[in-house]
Amino acid sequence: MVMEKKKYSVAALCLSILLLCFVSFFSACNEEDSGLIFPHSFHTNPDGEVGAECSDCHMTDVNGQKMKLPTHEECSQCHDIEEGKIESTECNKCHTRDDRKVFVKFVKLAPKDLIFSHKNHTDRGTECEQCHPEIINREKVSFADIPKMEKCFECHNEKETNCSKCHSEIRENRKPIDNELSISHDLSWKTLHRNKIEGNEKKCILCHQTSKCQDCHLKNKPSSHTLSWKQDIHGRYATQNRDKCAVCHQADFCSRCHQQKPTTHFEPNWVPNHRVVAKRNARSCLVCHKKDFCGVCHTINLKKLVK
Repeated sequence: MVMEKKKYSVAALCLSILLLCFVSFFSACNEEDSGLIFPHSFHTNPDGEVGAECSDCHMTDVNGQKMKLPTHEECSQCHDIEEGKIESTECNKCHTRDDRKVFVKFVKLAPKDLIFSHKNHTDRGTECEQCHPEIINREKVSFADIPKMEKCFECHNEKETNCSKCHSEIRENRKPIDNELSISHDLSWKTLHRNKIEGNEKKCILCHQTSKCQDCHLKNKPSSHTLSWKQDIHGRYATQNRDKCAVCHQADFCSRCHQQKPTTHFEPNWVPNHRVVAKRNARSCLVCHKKDFCGVCHTINLKKLVK
C-alpha cells in the first residue's frame, strides 16, 4: 500500500514538472525577443522629431493589396546603415541579438477570405489613421490596431451591397456575433430583434434583402396573437403601443373592423355586464370610445377608470 502511494506521488510530481516545463516553454515562445528595438510612436508622432508618414516605411505588395513590413532597405532610406560598413556598436541601437536576426512575426492584416486593397483606399485619399486611429501613439504595434468590421462600417455603413464584394468565402450559416455590428444573433435574437435593431434598421440590408421582414411577418403571426387575441387582448396592446401594430397592419386596419360593434356588444347581457370588462381593462374601451363616454350615463367617466 505504501509502495502504491509512493508510485502515485512520483507520477504526480513528474506530471507537475512536465506541466511546468510546458507552460514555461510556451511562455518563453510568446515573450521571445524579436531581436529588434523599434519605438513606433517615436517615428509616427506628428509632433515628434521624425513625424514620418506611414507610407515612408510601409509599401504595398505588387498587387497593392497588403501593406508590407519595412525591411533593412526601407530603414536605410533615412538612417545611414549601409550593411557591412557600420560599427557593431551602432547595430546595437536597433538590434538586440548578437546574430542580428530579427524575428518579427507577420501581422496578419485581414482574414484570408477578405477582399481588401490598401491601394484603392489610399488612392482615394483615405488616411491611415481613419482605420488605425491609435497606431501613431503606440510604442509597439499590436493586433488591436487591425480594424474590425465595425470600423469598416463607419464609412461603408447603410449601403446595400453583396457580401461577396468583400468576402471571397460566404458562409450562410455564420450569423453576427457580439463584436460585430452590435446585433448579435444569439438565442434571444428572434424574440428581441425588434428592440435591438430599432434605429439601426439599415444594418439589416447588409445581409438581408429589403423584403426579408415582410417574408416573415406577413406569413407568421407574432407569438402574442393567440386564440384569445382577437376577442380579449388586442385592444389592450393597441392602446399601449399602436406603432407596433403598424409594422404589419395598414393605418385603416382597425377602422375596417371596428366600424362594426365588437361581438361582445351583441351579447344579451352586455349592457348590465359591460362594467366588468371596463373595470378589467378600461383602456380597451378607448379604442372606440372617448374618455368622457361613460359620463353620458354615469357620473364616473373613463378618465377616472384609466388613471
